[in-house]
Amino acid sequence: MKKIKTLGIVGGNLTSALLCIEAKKRDIKTILLEKEIDNIASNYASQQIVGELNTESITRLNLRTDAIVFLTNNIYKLEPVHGSCFPTEETLNQILSRIEQVRMAQQLKIPVPIFCIDQPAEFEFPYECHATSETEYKHGKVENISELETFLDFGNYQEILIEKIEEYKQSITITALKQSNDEIVFYPIAIEGDVEGDVQSYIKTPANLNKTNTKKILGYVKKILKYLPSIGMFTFKFGIKEDKNIEFLSINPGISVGDIQSNHYTNLSVYEQFLNLIEGKGIAEPILYEENCVYITHQNDSINDLALPYHVYNFDSKYETAIKIYVMPKKN
Repeated sequence: MKKIKTLGIVGGNLTSALLCIEAKKRDIKTILLEKEIDNIASNYASQQIVGELNTESITRLNLRTDAIVFLTNNIYKLEPVHGSCFPTEETLNQILSRIEQVRMAQQLKIPVPIFCIDQPAEFEFPYECHATSETEYKHGKVENISELETFLDFGNYQEILIEKIEEYKQSITITALKQSNDEIVFYPIAIEGDVEGDVQSYIKTPANLNKTNTKKILGYVKKILKYLPSIGMFTFKFGIKEDKNIEFLSINPGISVGDIQSNHYTNLSVYEQFLNLIEGKGIAEPILYEENCVYITHQNDSINDLALPYHVYNFDSKYETAIKIYVMPKKN
C-alpha cells in the first residue's frame, strides 16, 4: 500500500475537478498540469503548472508528486518519465491515437466502423480523419473533397486513417478499473444523447440493453483491458446500430462526465475507487442503488421538468463556457 501525499493530474477538465475534490477529502495535495490557465479544474487543484502537455512538462511534474494520472487525450508520443503513472506511458501511447486503437481492435477481433489506412476511401462522406507525423497527431471531421485536401495539407504525416461516420441508434459509454488481469470491475453501462432542439446533453444509467449486447460490450472491454499492460481506470465508447451490431468507438484514460452519478447512486464513487487503486487499496464491484440521469448544460440554461431530489454542480471558468450539471433520479 502506497500513501499518496501529492497527486499530479494531467489535463484540466470536469473529471480533473471532481478528482481534486475527492483527493482533498483525503488530505491529498493535487498539482494540475494544463496549458490553459483558469480552466474548469483550476479552482479545485491545490496548485497548477501552466505548460504544454509533453514529456518535458510531465517529467517536471513527476519530480514534485508521488503519482501522476492522465485525464486527457491531448498528448502525443510520451517518453518514459520513470514514476508511478496511471496509465503507464506505454499504455497511454497505445490508446491516444485512433489509428492504434483500430489496430488493437483488429487484432482482438472487435468490430469498428468501416475504415481505410493510407489509401483512398471507398465510402461516402462524411469521414473522421486521423493523421500522425513525427511530432503531432491530428484528427477531425471532413464533409467533402475540399475539406479532405485541406486536412491532408497537415504536412509530413506518417499514417492517415479515414473512418466512416456512422449513424447509431444508441451511443454507449462504460467506465472500468483494472487492478490486474484477474481484477477488473465495471461501472454500469450508460447511454448518452442530446436533448432535441437544445444545447443540453444527457447520460442515463443504466442503459436499457438486452442481455446479448450487454455481454458483448463487457466482453470487448475485458479483452482490451487484458491486452493493455497497465492498471488504471478507462472509459470506453461504443455505438449500437439499427441492426443491433456494436462498434467500438474509443477508449480514453480516466472517467466520463456521466460518472458523476456515482457520487450519489452507488456505494463507491469512481473517484474513491480511482484513488484506492492508486494507493494500492484494492477495488470493488460497485452497487447501483437507483436508475439516474445526468444533464450537462451551460450555466445560464435551465432544465425543464426536474425530478426531485436532484443535485447541482456549477463549474466556472474565466475563458471557457461555464458548465452546470444536474444529477437526478431517472424520469419515467
